[in-house]
Amino acid sequence: MKKVLLSSVAALAVFAAAAPAFANDNPSINGGANTPGAFDSREAYENQSEFVSARTVEEYLNGHMEDISAEAAQDPAVVAAKAEFDAVEGGSHLYGEKKAAYEAAFNTSFLNVRNKYVKQFQTVQNTAKKKEGRYYILNETPEQANARYLKEHGISQEEAAKQSKEEAAKAEEAAKKAEAGKAGSKQAGKALPKTSAVK
Repeated sequence: MKKVLLSSVAALAVFAAAAPAFANDNPSINGGANTPGAFDSREAYENQSEFVSARTVEEYLNGHMEDISAEAAQDPAVVAAKAEFDAVEGGSHLYGEKKAAYEAAFNTSFLNVRNKYVKQFQTVQNTAKKKEGRYYILNETPEQANARYLKEHGISQEEAAKQSKEEAAKAEEAAKKAEAGKAGSKQAGKALPKTSAVK
């Protein structure tokens, strides 16, 4: 009995450790979010960039429902269903059927248009946060963040190491030049007379 219990606990621990690694593999959205750990607050979970972007997009689209409805109403399937619905008089036995067909076509078109804009605006939001360096994923280690950055920008590990070496060499050269500039300014300062003594 203890063996079964311990093996179940061990299996759960392995699955819990592996879950965050697979949480970011959604290719349809350019974001990512991790599931919370045992000691993570709900606030920390909900403040992941993916969820913040979703809330922002939701607020924006709620303010533009008339525009989305107008675009959905122009769908050819909706126009055809509306024409059939308008052709039926209120007392006809086909009224309920045609009304249901029109509403189904409109709802499908509405959701398609809305989902198109949700995906578009979430991509814009997430991309902007990534460019600004403000993209937050819960419990993401610096190594995972760096790997995500390299993957998103199509940079291999070797290229990144080469670039960092080049940047380090440039920074070292700039530091040497700055040090040389300070030494030159000290010597130049000694050669000038003190202005307080000349009056």
